[in-house]
Amino acid sequence: MSSAGQTPLRTDAPRRTAAAQQRLGAAHRHGQGEQEQIDSDTYLDKLEELLNGRVDENVGNLARSLGELVRSAAAGPKDKYKVAQEALESQERADSMIRSVENLLSLTHTLKMIYLLCDERTLLDIQQARTTELQSEIDALRNDLQSALDAP
Repeated sequence: MSSAGQTPLRTDAPRRTAAAQQRLGAAHRHGQGEQEQIDSDTYLDKLEELLNGRVDENVGNLARSLGELVRSAAAGPKDKYKVAQEALESQERADSMIRSVENLLSLTHTLKMIYLLCDERTLLDIQQARTTELQSEIDALRNDLQSALDAP
C-alpha cells in the first residue's frame, strides 16, 4: 500500500505504547488550514499532561469538598435558616464529590483500555503462542494422516 519513495510504517512497541513513529497530525483547531505535526513522544507527553491535569483537578475537588463538609459540621448555635442552608450546601458538596469520583473511575477505565489496546508486545506474544500451538496441531494431524496412508 505504500507508494514508491515512502518509508514503510514502523512501530515503537518497545516504547510506552504502540503509537506509530511516523508524525501524528493534530485535528484542525480554530479554522487553521494546516495540521500541526508532532512525533509520538511529544503526543504521549501531551496526553500524560492532560490526564495528570484531570486527576489533579478531580482529587483537588474531592479534597476541597471534604474540607468544606468538615468545616460546616462545626458545633455551635444555629438557627433554622442556617441549618437549612448548610444542608443544601452539604448536598451540593456531596454531589460534587460523587461527580469527581465518577470522573476518576472513568479515567481509570480509559487508562485500562489504552493499556490493553496499545500493549502490542503482549498481543504479539499471544498471537505467536497461538500460532505455535496451531502449527504443532497441524504437524500432529499431518503425521497421523501420513501414518494412516502408509498403513496397508
